[in-house]
Amino acid sequence: MKITGVKKLNKQLKQVAPNVREEIAKTSKRSVKRYANFARKIAPVGATGETKKVINDQVIANEKGVFGFVNFARPTKDSAMRQAAISYGRENGNRGQTAGYQYIKTTRTFIGDKFKRAMKNAARRGMKKATNG
Repeated sequence: MKITGVKKLNKQLKQVAPNVREEIAKTSKRSVKRYANFARKIAPVGATGETKKVINDQVIANEKGVFGFVNFARPTKDSAMRQAAISYGRENGNRGQTAGYQYIKTTRTFIGDKFKRAMKNAARRGMKKATNG
């Protein structure tokens, strides 16, 4: 594939984009699911098991891009406060001070480098498919 100008490059990248997006979406789904499972494994086990139950993954792929994320709480204020208190602990208050069980932070740290490498490889695979390489 020989590129000889900005207009031609833009046109070629628009033609390549669907293949790259497909690869990135596929890799995102696999990675996000893996990291949600990882978070469930290291999350603390309570009497109700609610901490593990609320962890879920979601990937949205559309013409604007691919968005993947792991949710650690239900979409309510109380649930979010509960998850933050478990992961980061709480200062002296009505119930005293607690140390955090750092599973959200640990999961984010674990995700970082692997996810970057997975996305680079997915983009490379998509470009290869698009250029019949």
